[in-house]
Amino acid sequence: TLPSAISGVGMVSLPVFAMFYYWLLHKKKPSKIQFISGMTLITLACLLFDTLNLTLNPVGLIAMIASLASIVVGSNII
Repeated sequence: TLPSAISGVGMVSLPVFAMFYYWLLHKKKPSKIQFISGMTLITLACLLFDTLNLTLNPVGLIAMIASLASIVVGSNII
């Protein structure tokens, strides 16, 4: 179903989201293998879903991005 598919993409994109978060805000550049792995995950997610034939609810997409952000930011709080 579509909600489980979006949740699967969210789980796949969490490491990539965290990598970019730390790169942009903490100036911690990812290693070459981390960058290649992140790009591979993005490529595989794009191949898994044909976004041209899929309609996404903007509210659901914003909720997924907000949940990813809260997980990454929350893991950084001491």
